[in-house]
Amino acid sequence: MRRLAALLLVPALAFTAVACGEDDGGKTVTPTVTGAFGQAPDISIPKGKAGDKITSSVLIEGTGAEIKKGDYVIAQTVGELWNGEDYGNSYATRTPEVFQAGNTEMPREIAQGIIGKKTGTRMLVTLPAKLAGTKKDLALVMDLTETKTVDLKAEAKGTPVTPPAGLPVAKVESGKPAEITIPPGTKAPELSKPIVQTLIQGDGPVVGKGAQMVAQYTGVLFANGTKFDSSWDHGGASVFPIGVGRVVTGWDETLVGQKVGSRVMLVLPADKAYGAEGSPPTIPADAPLVFVVDIVDAYGGAPAA
Repeated sequence: MRRLAALLLVPALAFTAVACGEDDGGKTVTPTVTGAFGQAPDISIPKGKAGDKITSSVLIEGTGAEIKKGDYVIAQTVGELWNGEDYGNSYATRTPEVFQAGNTEMPREIAQGIIGKKTGTRMLVTLPAKLAGTKKDLALVMDLTETKTVDLKAEAKGTPVTPPAGLPVAKVESGKPAEITIPPGTKAPELSKPIVQTLIQGDGPVVGKGAQMVAQYTGVLFANGTKFDSSWDHGGASVFPIGVGRVVTGWDETLVGQKVGSRVMLVLPADKAYGAEGSPPTIPADAPLVFVVDIVDAYGGAPAA
């Protein structure tokens, strides 16, 4: 399935509206959508064009929770190109989209347009091919199913686990970056073999591939324990798409399948972190890294097998 976020994350300048009207290919038309909220809709597209700007309209008014700016919205999406070709159906794949209300990297007709809407709302968005980056104009139906507010101060919550000897040592004080030390003689991880050690076992849902994972984290260099980043230094929990190549490989490979509420320590070889390039000026080339990650929530993603 072509994912909504990937489809619409194009340069913001592309969404500058131009005058609406008919073009040489025919008159501007609006697709017809039938079906109940919560079920995959049927989309019928008459002859004509989508117009020359992105439009959105409400097909079904929701009565649930109000969506606020900054909330993470879970939406079922079904897309169809103007030639009738399928362009993704999250109902079929059971992987709803998750995106942030007010996100400036998405079209304002969606990111701003959902603010103030209520869950239970069904929207229709039409996108001209030149703005959608598709070969034909696109009709997109969005069922806004849930809205989530991120708790920036949330932390892991579950059953403590005593790690074995021979690993880095993490001391975690509530509301502060983890203090991670590398005892003398601690062996660096082998290439391509990340080490995962649970420190707190959560009992929440399993994090699925493609989920938006809410996490507190602290990262240090394995070589000397120097901290290079922490969510606590940026105001608290951050949100990451996990399992889809948007974070370092070691995170994708080790955090999918973990349970919400867990605290895990990751000892990543360089090839599962920032590799030969590093991330100057804080992470040198070929540097193994250690992370302590609190998985405090996860939205969307593929269901656990």
